[in-house]
Amino acid sequence: MAKKKKKKKKKSHGGLKFMAFVVVVVMLIVGISKGAKTEVGQRISGHREDRRVEKTRLTPRFGFASAKVHVAISSIYNVDGAMMDLTETSDVSIDRQSARASTERAMSPTATEVAPGVNAIPYDTFRDSRSEILTKDYRYVSTDDAGQPWTRYVVQPYYYGTAIDEHYIPMIDDLMGFELRQTPAKPITVEPAAGLKRDSLTRPAVNTPTAPSDVTKTYSYEFDMRKYRRVLPILAGRTNFDAPPATTVTVTIGFDDVGLLRYADVSIPSSTSTTLAQTLGNFEFADYHYTFEVTEISGESSTINVPTDFVDEVPPADTVPAGTVPAEAPPVKTVPVVTT
Repeated sequence: MAKKKKKKKKKSHGGLKFMAFVVVVVMLIVGISKGAKTEVGQRISGHREDRRVEKTRLTPRFGFASAKVHVAISSIYNVDGAMMDLTETSDVSIDRQSARASTERAMSPTATEVAPGVNAIPYDTFRDSRSEILTKDYRYVSTDDAGQPWTRYVVQPYYYGTAIDEHYIPMIDDLMGFELRQTPAKPITVEPAAGLKRDSLTRPAVNTPTAPSDVTKTYSYEFDMRKYRRVLPILAGRTNFDAPPATTVTVTIGFDDVGLLRYADVSIPSSTSTTLAQTLGNFEFADYHYTFEVTEISGESSTINVPTDFVDEVPPADTVPAGTVPAEAPPVKTVPVVTT
């Protein structure tokens, strides 16, 4: 009879499996301890909801009764083929109780540092200035001739982005969304004698304002025009930068201890605006620098009087159908005049 073959016993790998299990457990524990603040760590530890609430908590909106704001816009202006560097300044006074705002606008050549310690103001004959008062129903604009009545324009009862909008001076959460918070801020150049100075790609302007002392948190970024319009839509809506999507934009924003925007500086290379102004044609502007500075915040109301000596602006009868309201006020930026 044939002998039965004995079956060979398989070697047990239980020791290796146990060691592998121990390694996996150790790696899991280490991963949890190191990644407690990550999405996976929060899911495992059960604190994901706490993290979500923390990330989405809004800063309480700071209430004020009146404020003063200084805005400066530098542009390249095309006059018969000559490129002129001009700056328009607006000193805005806001009263929240009466929902009124008064603005003193002025346009003059940009004082530019052409060499170390040497400042130049070309085309000094270009000047323009006017006053405006805005209410919820009307805009009053002064005339160039002294003693002449103001012009009153009918406006929409309320529209976004004006000085009487409660969000005109935004809070930190209005500007800094999730994508901007995740964008690394770049170092800011600070000069002890002058305070915070903008880190710009443009020629340094002599009259560039510095951030006020109330600024306690400052962020500076550099990205292309496409991302700038996406992550900072409020500032992008206020800056008329008609530049290619790949244009580099430098942004500096500063907030006070309650999260209110106190300072914003946005710029693109002035050379880009010069090229754009050349293509736009005669009497056209191409902006390259914008600053927004809150110079005063008060808990008390300020008095802004509405002019009583005015005339209503009525458009030509052949351009507006009967029964419609008069046109809104002209654009903020006006063509400067030449004085002799």
